[in-house]
Amino acid sequence: MHETTTTPNNRKSGRAHWRTVALGLAFLLSAFVQRVGAQSNSESDLKAMFLYNFIKYVEWPASTGPTFRIGVVGNTPVLESVRKVAEQKRVNGKAIEVVPVVPGQWPDVQLLFIAGTAPIDDAVNHFNAKPVLIVTEVNKRIPKGAMINLLNRDNKIRFELNLTEAKESNLRISSQLVNLAENVIQ
Repeated sequence: MHETTTTPNNRKSGRAHWRTVALGLAFLLSAFVQRVGAQSNSESDLKAMFLYNFIKYVEWPASTGPTFRIGVVGNTPVLESVRKVAEQKRVNGKAIEVVPVVPGQWPDVQLLFIAGTAPIDDAVNHFNAKPVLIVTEVNKRIPKGAMINLLNRDNKIRFELNLTEAKESNLRISSQLVNLAENVIQ
């Protein structure tokens, strides 16, 4: 007969494991519970919640600004959905400011969402090595320069990560977010 001994360290690591599982489930529930329907509003609302949740799992270098700024490139209903989220949520005690972005006129932002077929090359060149989380929504491979790409798979929103691009921009992505990604580029 084998006897198992429970030590404080075993209990702590067990708790840490379950805390990670619980955080992952909370993220999944807040982001994946809704199926993407025919209404673009529900899809754009879901994408807005993904963007907000990504912020919680990414660490930026120290910032001195009074707000957390999200830029949205492209003509997309996601802009209004992100604005609705920004009215209700905060990031580390800071208000969220959402700005529409015209390619070539790049404001200071911490997160840049590039919608659909909007060009990303100019954004990547402008924000190269700056601490800006670039999120795209291309249903192919994650574009060069993007750190996160939203995908619509089987009527569900999924995402993939490019950790190399994030590191080059001095952003740290939580292992909890990495574990939830459909695809991870190291």
